[in-house]
Amino acid sequence: MEPSSVRGHAALLSRSNVRGEAVRNPLRERILILKANGDFRSSLALVLREADFAVMTAVTGERAFRLLHDWRRQVDRLYSQATLPGLIDGWILADQHHDNHPNRPAIIVVESEKGPLMMAGTYENAAPVNRC
Repeated sequence: MEPSSVRGHAALLSRSNVRGEAVRNPLRERILILKANGDFRSSLALVLREADFAVMTAVTGERAFRLLHDWRRQVDRLYSQATLPGLIDGWILADQHHDNHPNRPAIIVVESEKGPLMMAGTYENAAPVNRC
């Protein structure tokens, strides 16, 4: 795992809204990270915590779905891989996140033959934002 890759993902996640505008104050915004690779997930969480974000992590879509609906710990930003263990995938989670935050994209990582590609948006309206 390359540290620059983790920092690149963190930078994109922390600064974007649906129009790609910079976010001025990330202090205590809550980010939910879903990534099967535990080392990458932990490294990304660490970098985001160092940037003063509150971070939650999950491995399965079902766990993330419950976290997205926990009114006591509202999720402000979502970072997920597209394919997850279980019945709920990253696209379903992106749509749920969009229902709560229509002006903030979910960042979805799609694995391809050419390497990971980050997408921003929902299942119906996703656009590539960065080749990892």
